[in-house]
Amino acid sequence: MPSLLFILSATLITALETLSRLKVDTTVNLSSITVDRSVVPLPPTVARLDTQSCIWTRDGVAILCPFDIIDQGWQIGTIHPDGSNFQCISCAADIEGSPGFLYAFPDKKSIFFATASQSSSPDAVSLPQVVECSPSVLQCERATVRSVKIPEVDGTLSLREPRITPDGHHLEWTILRTDGFLMLMGELTRTSESYTVSNARVLNAAPNPTTSEQWAIRGAFSEGKSFFKGKTLVFASTRGQGGNLDDYTLDLATGAVTRVTFNSEWDEDGAFDPSGTYILLGTSRRMHNQLRTVTSMNLAPFIDGSVFLTLSFASLSTTEQRLHILEKWLITPASDAAGLDGVMLNCKQGGWASGASKNPWNPDGKRAAWGERGQNGTTRLIIATFTGLPSSASLSCEFPQDDEDCQTPTPLWAPLLVDYPLLEAGQYSIAGPSGGKAILTTSANVLGPLHAIDYHGYVQVDGTVVNGRTEMKGLFSSGNQTLTSNVRLSGPHQGNSTWMLRVVGRQVCGTALSTVDGISLVTHHGQFDPSCGFARPEMCPDGADADATEIGETGCIELPGACANDTDRTKYMAQSIEGPSENCS
Repeated sequence: MPSLLFILSATLITALETLSRLKVDTTVNLSSITVDRSVVPLPPTVARLDTQSCIWTRDGVAILCPFDIIDQGWQIGTIHPDGSNFQCISCAADIEGSPGFLYAFPDKKSIFFATASQSSSPDAVSLPQVVECSPSVLQCERATVRSVKIPEVDGTLSLREPRITPDGHHLEWTILRTDGFLMLMGELTRTSESYTVSNARVLNAAPNPTTSEQWAIRGAFSEGKSFFKGKTLVFASTRGQGGNLDDYTLDLATGAVTRVTFNSEWDEDGAFDPSGTYILLGTSRRMHNQLRTVTSMNLAPFIDGSVFLTLSFASLSTTEQRLHILEKWLITPASDAAGLDGVMLNCKQGGWASGASKNPWNPDGKRAAWGERGQNGTTRLIIATFTGLPSSASLSCEFPQDDEDCQTPTPLWAPLLVDYPLLEAGQYSIAGPSGGKAILTTSANVLGPLHAIDYHGYVQVDGTVVNGRTEMKGLFSSGNQTLTSNVRLSGPHQGNSTWMLRVVGRQVCGTALSTVDGISLVTHHGQFDPSCGFARPEMCPDGADADATEIGETGCIELPGACANDTDRTKYMAQSIEGPSENCS
């Protein structure tokens, strides 16, 4: 992690506790791993691919992707790593919309997918379905599409990020409800004509919050991302540190949550290799484009749901920004907790950047696949082959019925969705962990018009005293919102945070400055528009942007080699550029 980033001692202690619970090998040396990347040649009938949803078949023989096939539109297909044996699975079936979120069932005959949304918009809705092949996915002579019926939930604004468990018996998905984010899991059953999901449970439950920890869970941005074997869910959340999206694991048998990453940048799509030693991340580390100002304050995420929805829509909904937020990095939890960044896996020469990967690992644990986007809307499929990763005697979860670790328990500790109350609008008093209080003001809808937190001598666990106010004002639907903050720290840590941001459509204008223990940080967020108060990373001569690093480079940000040809490192740290908010349009 870059040395400029402020890390509170409490965060480091949490990191050490995380390592002891995960029982990871702290002797792993990332420099001993080599990565060979190859581009999969696509047939001339394929115009492009969906870079976010490519996965391997259960036997690891082929890659499943959504392909845009000339004259046939978006379809689900398979292709071998060398580009041979391309097959369109869904061409003879009836798919409405663009398929994404692919997952292979263990029967090797069925593929889960969802249509209609890969959007970051708060009202995005993903429609889960299953395509069944006969006689098999690799030899799909006949395909039938079946719907997946999920429970209807009052107050649901969007359904996003659906995944099936490795055993194929459960569906995990995230909904944005009027009172925030809920990660859900239900039992997936095939009927004669369709699939149904029943007994849905809330995995990030805080039904009637009273403590600051419970209010943090309730207010955080949270989304399920992947499974490690069958008993562990990897999810991304701000629950442990306001403004900082990191990866966590959830023990589905007990409900225990463990924080995995601590980088102050955006860590989202995370997936462990079959050995559980390495995690492949979609992350913006070294980019310096997220709201690290609030991260540095180490405050609770009481209104993160509202703040992140607005700011992430401004950035993730623009192609330029989205290309830089989910780069591929390989890291171990031990290295991340020690402040290292890991190894960037995607090569950015020529202007290429990776997309999100829902489940990139081959079951053999030696390879990974992901899509990349280039200039002018071009795409390509990448296979990364690793040397130095742990060997595996068998393919991971190929036959979950024979491997207890790959079987998902019903999370009986989690409350049923039907019993989970909506949070009503109003004001709530939250006692500080060590004294004082915070007053939460919330509207009936996470999309506005008002969400605010007022700190009155709020004392954190480490004794730091917080005073001041942060406010998100305006309706998301209006396309015009303001985010202001004036927060002060005293006691063991001294500092202040001042935000004056205006969000207009997909632009974020203004400045957000935090100073903690003498370290000043300025945000770099929103569209790359200097007139709005934000600096844009410079470009390398070969077309790569300056946040790129040489393959194998690890550690701190001061290392050279940002550009592929080892040109002089471009100054891409966010600059304090004053810009009038009225320039946004």
